[in-house]
Amino acid sequence: MKSRELCRLNIAARIVQVMVVIPLSTSMLLAQVTGTLSVGPTGDYTSLTDAFSDITTNGLSGPVILELQQTFDCSVEDFSLVVSKNATSTNTITVRPGTDISGRIITSSNATATISLDSASYVTFDGRPGGEGASKQLTIQNTDIGSAFHLINGATHNNVRYCTVDTPNEGVGYFWKVHPARQEIPTM
Repeated sequence: MKSRELCRLNIAARIVQVMVVIPLSTSMLLAQVTGTLSVGPTGDYTSLTDAFSDITTNGLSGPVILELQQTFDCSVEDFSLVVSKNATSTNTITVRPGTDISGRIITSSNATATISLDSASYVTFDGRPGGEGASKQLTIQNTDIGSAFHLINGATHNNVRYCTVDTPNEGVGYFWKVHPARQEIPTM
């Protein structure tokens, strides 16, 4: 009889261990971001701010394309939009209008920048709908004294292509604020 009781105790102890271990293990798992995700009122993210925050918190498990919906409204954004350092040469971040989307604008009146690439690398802003063709359907602008893009803390390998970039100031210093001067300036 004693061996049966010991066996029951061992089984009960293992069930308790499993019950304790599983919740601790699953609560520590993060849902990493990957794939093509829409941004707008009915999208996977309601704003780029939310998308970049999720990427910063959870990291990437593959390339990410953030496609702006036709109803994307930059008035819900927290400017300066900060993209941090989770992308790699394999797990890139691309922001572009969705297929058949036209006239998307990311605009701010921010004294620093509309978009800040803080230690961020391998981020692309592509103005072509769906990433195809040659049509420029994305404008990034700053109506204040700040720049459209601000590259800081080692931000490299970033690209802006097929976009209209607009600031009220003239010169590269206002289009891109790059610190220190040796960092790469993204290609247009």
